[in-house]
Amino acid sequence: MVKLSTLLVVAASTLSVNAHYYVNQVNGGTGALRPIALRQGGENSPVTGSQITTDDMICNVARPFSARASAPLQIAAGSTIKVHYDTGVFHTGPCHVYIGEGLKPSAWAKIYEIRSTPKWCSDVINANGNTLDVPIPASLAPGSYVVRVDHIGLHQAGTAGGAQFYPRCFDIDVISGGNLKPPYNVPIPGSWTGSTPGYVIIDVDGQPQSVYPYWGGQLWDGKSGSSGGSGTVQSPSPVRNSPSPVRSSPSPVRSSPASSSCTGSAVALYGQCGGSTYAVRK
Repeated sequence: MVKLSTLLVVAASTLSVNAHYYVNQVNGGTGALRPIALRQGGENSPVTGSQITTDDMICNVARPFSARASAPLQIAAGSTIKVHYDTGVFHTGPCHVYIGEGLKPSAWAKIYEIRSTPKWCSDVINANGNTLDVPIPASLAPGSYVVRVDHIGLHQAGTAGGAQFYPRCFDIDVISGGNLKPPYNVPIPGSWTGSTPGYVIIDVDGQPQSVYPYWGGQLWDGKSGSSGGSGTVQSPSPVRNSPSPVRSSPSPVRSSPASSSCTGSAVALYGQCGGSTYAVRK
């Protein structure tokens, strides 16, 4: 007879492999999304370990810095963007949303966050149909921006480098709004390491949520910054022939556990996290 403890270990390992969620739509479409690297089987893999201090942290290991997305969102400042995940966000942790300018911003401004109270961001997303509602500040000046959304899984953050980051970037054109550009004062990478408070936390589900520390730069108040004038909307990159379809069902369950630390190159990372190859999804 198989012991109950053995079944629990197998179940936990299976969940860890198949809980690698990713942003697959914004406002119901895919054209504004920057590419992302997916493992064999169509699953995302987090940025973790030594990758936390590399360019993988900006938009994910695909490093999609060569061009804007084919169809940036056309929005007004003050509107809300619906950021949808392909499946439930099963790892406990906060979310942070940054905005920058250019193909590869060296510094960002934090415009939104959900940390831990009254609920973790992961709980908020799951209760909202796997969707994070991101408000764009009404004072933001018109222009072209890149938005970085990141959820942090704290389930393995008991040791340095164990936190798992799930970033994805998408492009927007603010066509009407205020007249301010935020102070871009959060370098990514460079603002934290695997040992930054909030990235090393023991028994995250057993601690009072109110003790989770601030991190990742100060939230923009929407009042400070420089005058943005009327702004300039950039032309999008050439439209790709066909975007990848949105995955409607989770990848098949695999029984092999995911490694608790992923190091080395992107290809090696995907091999040890459950797949021998990976592909860039547009």
